Amino acid sequence: MIKTRHFLGALLLVALMPLAAAAQAPSKLVAGKWTGSVSPPEMGELPMAFEVKTPGDSIQISASLNVQGQEMAFTFANPKIADGVLSFTFDAMGQAISCALKPQEDGSWLGDCKDPAGSPAVMKMVPPKKEGGFHP
Repeated sequence: MIKTRHFLGALLLVALMPLAAAAQAPSKLVAGKWTGSVSPPEMGELPMAFEVKTPGDSIQISASLNVQGQEMAFTFANPKIADGVLSFTFDAMGQAISCALKPQEDGSWLGDCKDPAGSPAVMKMVPPKKEGGFHP
């Protein structure tokens, strides 16, 4: 009887291991044109556009926004997903900005971007809409 319980317990553990690994696997970014925003201190929310590319196992992200009629473009350096966090850096007006975004239930990514002084700006990246109706 005791051996049977141990066997069933071990069998259950082996059966659930793939599910636990899948739940801990880092989220992936969908390639395409994303939308979103950034909210720098004292500027309010500014709409942004993102281009996400995922060649092989790498991630490439470029972004643009319009500030008071001036179009600004950025290429994110070293974008990667580790421990469920999308991190990258970029240069904005001569300042190195570091970002850490976490996946949200709606498929977007949300988090803080900080300048060298530690001033945060909230950034949100929203994936492209799925085409063709219902997608389970």
